[in-house]
Amino acid sequence: MSLSQLTKLNRKILISGASGMLGNALLNVFASLGDSEIYYISHSKKILDQSAHLLTIDQLSNHYFFAFYHCAAEVNVNLCEIDFEHAKRANAEYSKDLFRKVSARHNFYISTDSVYKGDKGDYKESDQANPVNNYALSKLMGEFEVSKSTKNLYILRTNIFGANSKNKSSLFEWAKRELEGGKSINGFKNIYFNPLSVQHLSIILKTMLEIDIPHGVYNIGCDTYFSKYDFLVRIADFIGVKKDLVTPLDYKVTDGMAIRPINTTINCEKIKQYLVGIDLSIEHSFELLQK
Repeated sequence: MSLSQLTKLNRKILISGASGMLGNALLNVFASLGDSEIYYISHSKKILDQSAHLLTIDQLSNHYFFAFYHCAAEVNVNLCEIDFEHAKRANAEYSKDLFRKVSARHNFYISTDSVYKGDKGDYKESDQANPVNNYALSKLMGEFEVSKSTKNLYILRTNIFGANSKNKSSLFEWAKRELEGGKSINGFKNIYFNPLSVQHLSIILKTMLEIDIPHGVYNIGCDTYFSKYDFLVRIADFIGVKKDLVTPLDYKVTDGMAIRPINTTINCEKIKQYLVGIDLSIEHSFELLQK
């Protein structure tokens, strides 16, 4: 067996939620480079990539992975608010059970910027988590459960956008669909965040393996803070439609809908200390979205 073949066998990558927006982008990044043996777990039985191998839960104990990326989650915020038991099962209990079954050198739990309260912004990893809705609470519970049983763990707090979400209702896909149809949309001018495209985050997640940075909690977002309204204007510019199709609107709490944190912008200086020179620009995120 050649050294290159041995290296590939030692770089088994496992991805949960591979049919979702981030999981699929991450699978594509590893598959395109061809330097790893890729495995995935998905509720969908569809073969996502001929170079990847679908595993059942019962088959996990037969493998030792170089890295495990847990991307599976219930991200429907309003559904989580209505059915907290479902949110806990999907985002906390399933995460706990899965990490207990997986043996890996590096473990990644994809969390959310929404674990922060959202009353001040520019959150650092050392700031206290204080979620304001059930979705964020269930993700924080997942962080806690996984941390209790898993060594060599990265917890990544982030906010993502991109195409190919399972329910086709992500902010980016909704806005792109409406704007391309010539429809006017509203954007909240008083809710702030700093997201990354799933392609951008996937490359960073792979780079973290190559640099072998210390395990722990990391914020990962773009280096520009802007409102949801400003973000929608950027989408309009990205797809080449009139920006005046986007109307600024103030967010107000609506009966029956989950409360949204107002400012979950995250400070990313910690990750920059290890990934020196990393490009976290929103322009780069949109550029990678086209590839």
